[in-house]
Amino acid sequence: MRDAGMETTWRRVDIPFSIPKSVYLSMVRRKWMSLLASFTDVEIEAGIAELEKRFGPIDLLQLSEEFIFVYGVKSREDS
Repeated sequence: MRDAGMETTWRRVDIPFSIPKSVYLSMVRRKWMSLLASFTDVEIEAGIAELEKRFGPIDLLQLSEEFIFVYGVKSREDS
């Protein structure tokens, strides 16, 4: 964007959310995030076992999604 003559800024936003652990782990099993598609089912199950240990006996997960927003503004002079 800078190479195109824009002034750039960025901002990080954390959005907290709650989800039942069973729903979240089911989503992981179904590889809902494209990143998970590269893992085998065996690797996914190993990861779920690690998550079960980390989360413990709780039923409702309190998580946070992190988003990075990048803004580019072109000055009127360059229009």
